Amino acid sequence: MRGLVAAILRLPHRCRFCGKFYPIEEFVGGGPSTGYCLRCYGDLAVKIALLRGIRGCQECGASFELLTARAAGADVRMRMYAKDGVWQLLCGACGDSYERKRLDMFGSTPYQLERDA
Repeated sequence: MRGLVAAILRLPHRCRFCGKFYPIEEFVGGGPSTGYCLRCYGDLAVKIALLRGIRGCQECGASFELLTARAAGADVRMRMYAKDGVWQLLCGACGDSYERKRLDMFGSTPYQLERDA
């Protein structure tokens, strides 16, 4: 059993942000489908700081005011994705669309399995 675990840990892990495969030594935070390579992890704080000036969904352009009106008083749920090499904030509809297009990234994750149930 130990040999199997050691063999699995030696397999390259895929970075959630850039999508490239890296050895475990160059990987941070979580397992093969949930972590980041060291380069992307280092850039994470900078990229999140860039989101502070966002005024709504970066895909469809809907403002937070419009999204709030559509939600009829409920909280507006936004999702953050590493899309096209940049962190983007998307509304629920745009996020669902993006996840369907990126099954290579989301298809086998616990998050997607829970959503499909």
